[in-house]
Amino acid sequence: MRRTLNENANINQLQKRPQTAEEIFRSRMEQIRKINTTSFDEYSDPEIEEEDDSDDLYKTCLIWISKISTTKQNLQNMQIKFSALQEATIPGNFINSESILSHYTKPIDDLRKSVITWIVYIFQEYRMCSNTLYQAVTYFDALLSVQKVPRKEFHLAGITALWMSSKMEERSVPKLKDLASYFTEGVTVDRFIEYEKKILVALDFQLTYPHTKLFLRRYIDVIDAEQVIIEAANFFAEVSLWYIEFLDFHPEIIALAAICLGKICLGEYCPLARLLSYSHNQDKVQIRNCAERLVKYACLILKDPKHMLTQRYSFPELEGAIKLFKFTDGMLNCLV
Repeated sequence: MRRTLNENANINQLQKRPQTAEEIFRSRMEQIRKINTTSFDEYSDPEIEEEDDSDDLYKTCLIWISKISTTKQNLQNMQIKFSALQEATIPGNFINSESILSHYTKPIDDLRKSVITWIVYIFQEYRMCSNTLYQAVTYFDALLSVQKVPRKEFHLAGITALWMSSKMEERSVPKLKDLASYFTEGVTVDRFIEYEKKILVALDFQLTYPHTKLFLRRYIDVIDAEQVIIEAANFFAEVSLWYIEFLDFHPEIIALAAICLGKICLGEYCPLARLLSYSHNQDKVQIRNCAERLVKYACLILKDPKHMLTQRYSFPELEGAIKLFKFTDGMLNCLV
């Protein structure tokens, strides 16, 4: 009896071999691939949205942390550069007597003193502020430290330094034609411009350097000094401008020594302990050495009534501090 087609199909289904494990795995994977995931992507739940917001907030925090880290690093780099600049402006590292004298075979101390006298004279004529004076001397010494200036052009370099400093500190700047009139030989405006360029290069175009007056003003406020003490301290600070060896002391050391001497020479207590509590420099030996030299040269200056500094501090409108000075043996023992 012949089987029908339907019966043969049923028999074939019954006789079909079972799937292997590999075939089952492939079949399951194929079913998973056919699942429509669009509905899941479109699904929205408030809690899930809050989690998404938290992710955004987390990312925002990471961005700000990154910015803060970058800013912190920039500040650290700036601090390093500033520290390097501070080191560069220490007289022993940038402007010092050795670097100046290395350019000359003959002593230039007297010639430099003559230039400082000129600077102070013109400084007084134009009634400039004290910052202008100290900055001008710094500019002049910076030029001498990095290159050899012909002796006959020392005064031109010094007055150019004063003119440059006045442009930084003064409201009214002297005209170059007027400054040129102080020279006996013909000095043109172009010569001032020439030396201005040289000084700028010597300064590496950094026109602000710490000088003694900046520290002096700060520490005078610390001890709340009377006017006569301020005048005495200013005198000793300006003594340092005339002598090249003071370039080997940090301006802060000179300021501390000047204030202590201002007090001691007028018979008052030495405020060194209080000053050092506000100072980053604790080198008492340096302060003592600086004070000894200031006393030595102050005595020489005060013996010369024609010296610019003696005349400057003998003006009737001043307190007359230099007339009250008393120099005694052992006066500096308190600086030990």
